[in-house]
Amino acid sequence: MPPNAPAFCPFCGKPRSNDMRPCPSCAGPSLRTVLSEQGGRDAVSFFGDDVPTLLYDDVNNAYYVNPEKSKAKWAWQTGQVSNQFPFTITANQTRRFQVKMNPDVGLRGDIETCSFMLTSTGRLAVQPFVPLLDKYLSNGLVPSSLMFGTAQLQGLLAQTIYSIPSFDWWADAQDLSAADNTVSPVFFGRRLMDNGQDRIQEARRAAGMSRFVHPFWLVPTTAFNNTTNVGINPNPTISIPTLANVTVTYTVPSDADFECWYILDDSSTSNGANTEINDLFARIKEGPSGADLVLAPGGSNGLAWRSFIASPTVPVTGFPSGGTNSATGGIRAASLPSPAGGFTHLFKRGTDIQVTFVSTDTGTITLRSAFVGLLVYGGDPAKGECQ
Repeated sequence: MPPNAPAFCPFCGKPRSNDMRPCPSCAGPSLRTVLSEQGGRDAVSFFGDDVPTLLYDDVNNAYYVNPEKSKAKWAWQTGQVSNQFPFTITANQTRRFQVKMNPDVGLRGDIETCSFMLTSTGRLAVQPFVPLLDKYLSNGLVPSSLMFGTAQLQGLLAQTIYSIPSFDWWADAQDLSAADNTVSPVFFGRRLMDNGQDRIQEARRAAGMSRFVHPFWLVPTTAFNNTTNVGINPNPTISIPTLANVTVTYTVPSDADFECWYILDDSSTSNGANTEINDLFARIKEGPSGADLVLAPGGSNGLAWRSFIASPTVPVTGFPSGGTNSATGGIRAASLPSPAGGFTHLFKRGTDIQVTFVSTDTGTITLRSAFVGLLVYGGDPAKGECQ
């Protein structure tokens, strides 16, 4: 069975309660029709395809410049609070900002977003919401260094996100610095302003299909200190005490499977700057009784988390930090894939991904981590929904 019906038609943007039938407002096709026309192709193959600059005229045996190319415009969208950019978040507080779609050009042109960027004067965590999808892009607040890059190395999405005019995004942002935090979020992509009906229809169909698969960040759901038998509240970071053994659970949503592309980390330790943490080891299990994904010797602590499993923020002297990393600056985890990026891993819906961390660090480690990939909706074969 497909997921719940979207709140809006991707073709006209008006309410649509049953996507198995044509839209009552614009007669846009049903998803059943779209699926049948895909003919087994990737349902979102349109995403990320650039508009070709040169086209070939086989009649005159010559190349010519594609007139539609100039109608695909770069687009930098800003996150704003009460039309203010940048904006300030009071210490330890949460503010909601809006990402306006085409605020200065009326309703002309659809937006396809491919990367997230952000600077701030302190650490923060963010959870975006996309109204056209009627979905959050994460299961909780995500440390910004795991989601946003900067212009030097942008935070590229696992898949682009398509939006039609007037469907502004919003996001909650929480300060983690304990000081007033000036924030500048920017979302980069392209604005499609061509009049080609075939391209518009293909793009809008891709937008409709995007609710079946979209980028997603999976952050810790629960944590438990096995050394002291005490639970830890992930809000949204986790403190791992000196020499502790802590199990952190990342729970996949119950209505979709999770295709993980990589694991990101931007942890720090109290005994020094967040330059390197070689004293944090990990094992990963696909549920309490599921498969062990880290095949290290049984008597060991597992593998070094930041050396072999998660892609960490990398400090680079002279590299701008954008305020969210240590004073030395560095390349954010959001900008780099981890070793797991060579293969994806599908975690079934509702799976509790359990990571057991063992700290040999002499200080307290502040864990900032996320599994990153695509949330994939659709029928559950175990329930006979894909027959």
